[in-house]
Amino acid sequence: MFRLLSAIVLVLLVLAPPVHAQDRVKELDARFEQQLKKYDPAAVKAARSYAQNFDTRRQLQAMSVTMRPGLVNLVRSKNPEAKDADLEIFFEEFFRVALVESAPVIEKWTILNMLEVLTTEEIIAADQFYSTPVGKSLMAKMPQMMARMPQMMGLIENTMVPAGLEAAQAKLRKLGKDLKI
Repeated sequence: MFRLLSAIVLVLLVLAPPVHAQDRVKELDARFEQQLKKYDPAAVKAARSYAQNFDTRRQLQAMSVTMRPGLVNLVRSKNPEAKDADLEIFFEEFFRVALVESAPVIEKWTILNMLEVLTTEEIIAADQFYSTPVGKSLMAKMPQMMARMPQMMGLIENTMVPAGLEAAQAKLRKLGKDLKI
């Protein structure tokens, strides 16, 4: 999953012309801001407060640290002659524009997502909790937890999926059917 996300991010970076892509980020930001106007103002206020506690920019900066090695390996595999200094420049700029500068837009998407899924009461409660010292401490540890997600995906891919496929095949065999996977 992590490798897939890294590949998608890189493909999007390569396929989109820089000037147009940055314009699209600004357009997306304006569109998200417009969409926020259709929600309960109390929910929007609480969601914005929650997002400030979440500190999207810091979270994305922390995520870039875990994404970097996989992306460097991907680019290096296609450009074996690339110098480390050039890759450093490339990825510093990539993460600055794709994650750090885009943090406000990603934050608005998160707010819209909360508004779509959660009730006003749930958003207010989440904001109240994450405004407490315990909530802030929990939030500060999120990058560490997210950094471990590739391990979980590896467990699922290498252990749970094969076990599920094996069980599903066995069940069909009991019914006298065979399904090749």
